[in-house]
Amino acid sequence: MAQTDGKKSGSRAPRLTDVADRYDKLCVVVRQAREEARAILAALERAGHPQTQESSSLYLGLVAMHKELSRNDSRRPHQSLPQDLKQLETMCGGALAPVLPLIQQAIQLANGGRLA
Repeated sequence: MAQTDGKKSGSRAPRLTDVADRYDKLCVVVRQAREEARAILAALERAGHPQTQESSSLYLGLVAMHKELSRNDSRRPHQSLPQDLKQLETMCGGALAPVLPLIQQAIQLANGGRLA
């Protein structure tokens, strides 16, 4: 089926600027999640909360992920990133729940804007 401009309809390949914009947003969201996780970790440590170790693991995972994203010159997420984010998502229960929406947004961006 043809559109009025003579081009075939259907899905288009993402433009490089779309990919770069999505990558930039992904970096911002992962950084925000890292900052939120750091604040939660500090509060849990002060309170001697039992979820401190899990919070530390989440925070360190986000630190490593943000570092990798920041030094990636290709501006394309590594293929394993959605799976890595899904693993972090499973840690976002209890006191870590405020990080969950950011992780979910990052998963969506890492999957090219699609929900996983």
